[in-house]
Amino acid sequence: MGTEICIWPEVEEKLWLKHRVSVYEVEEALADPRIRTRRTKGKTALPVYEAVARTEAGRYLFLVVRIRPECVEIITAYDAEPKHRRFYNG
Repeated sequence: MGTEICIWPEVEEKLWLKHRVSVYEVEEALADPRIRTRRTKGKTALPVYEAVARTEAGRYLFLVVRIRPECVEIITAYDAEPKHRRFYNG
């Protein structure tokens, strides 16, 4: 998707407090060679994608990211639901 990852402090805090997802797990998921992505249908200035990937520990994560010129911005990440896992396993 991109090389640099941006996670704003308030997003990082929400990821941990609400979803118990660490920045390290987000980085692992984005490095998953089997990551599945699709562009959202909303109209935004910058492209937004949904992604499903696995961490090295095998945790499935659903991520929403915005592609910025300078980085991939993490909007949210949480445990993937069964429908997300089906998308990942294709």
